[in-house]
Amino acid sequence: WSSVLLLVTMVVAFLAVRAAGGEPWFGLTVASFIGWQPMVGLSMTRVNNDVLAILLGTVCCWLLALVATGGPTVRRVAWLGVVIGLSISNKYFGIVFLPLAWMAIWMNRDSVPAGERWSRIGLVTLLAAVIGAAWFIRTNLGSIDWNPARDVSQGLSHAVTSIPHVLAL
Repeated sequence: WSSVLLLVTMVVAFLAVRAAGGEPWFGLTVASFIGWQPMVGLSMTRVNNDVLAILLGTVCCWLLALVATGGPTVRRVAWLGVVIGLSISNKYFGIVFLPLAWMAIWMNRDSVPAGERWSRIGLVTLLAAVIGAAWFIRTNLGSIDWNPARDVSQGLSHAVTSIPHVLAL
């Protein structure tokens, strides 16, 4: 299954480069770099969500290129919000795509009036927040034993007690 996701990721990477105006040879180069990353090869041998995170991030890049170069149509912005939300619900760092989406939408000053740009920024934010909220509910709010102060203090305590062992290496 991970190999299929990697293949789709490489195709989407090629499409993202082409949507941004890149040459076909550059799209193939980017796709091949993704396929030859050591982390990708390691991730394909295990059951985890890393390959899906790479795929969703690549789809976000493709949609960002389409929005930035072809205009922020409602359909493109809606799909971008959905994919950003899925990316956030897969791994929380998918949230980095949200400010990029805002910039891609705002860049189209000539083709879209300011009021419509604000509404599309709201749309992408709303969709990403509603779909991405699943990660935060599942991990933080869904945990009965979640205590940030205790967790941080235990982490710091472990780090401090590990220093002598690390220095002995």
